[in-house]
Amino acid sequence: MIGISINKINNWINNFVTNTTVQNDQADIDYFCKNLNGKRLLEVAFNIYDIIVKERDKNCHNFAVLLDVSLRHTKYKKKAPHNFIKRRHLNKLIPPGISVFKKDIHKIIEENGLEPLPRYNKHYKKYKCYYSCKQDGEFYDRFIVFIKL
Repeated sequence: MIGISINKINNWINNFVTNTTVQNDQADIDYFCKNLNGKRLLEVAFNIYDIIVKERDKNCHNFAVLLDVSLRHTKYKKKAPHNFIKRRHLNKLIPPGISVFKKDIHKIIEENGLEPLPRYNKHYKKYKCYYSCKQDGEFYDRFIVFIKL
């Protein structure tokens, strides 16, 4: 049984909103839940993301929320996987993360060079999907980013 801590989510949101010096924050989904199961990793990540978005909207907070899913690192720059995210594409060492920003979402997309993934949008209908591939040393860090607009 996976236990998502609503209290941890609410405390994290409140700390972010009330701290005027912090412009962004990030937490891995394993911070918010117990007994994280690899088979249900994405399902739990989307559940936590949706809870955070609902809390933001319910309390009329003004911040952007992103769900980023880390893909396997590569030695060469690659495009996003053609098929939807499968376990074989995921970086099993890095759990999905939730990022919050006190900035306009469109600026975040532009500043981070996120590429739209329209074929993913058809599968993940509630979200806009983006891809990021940035070099970090000799490897490329790759992410799929989900945004509920």
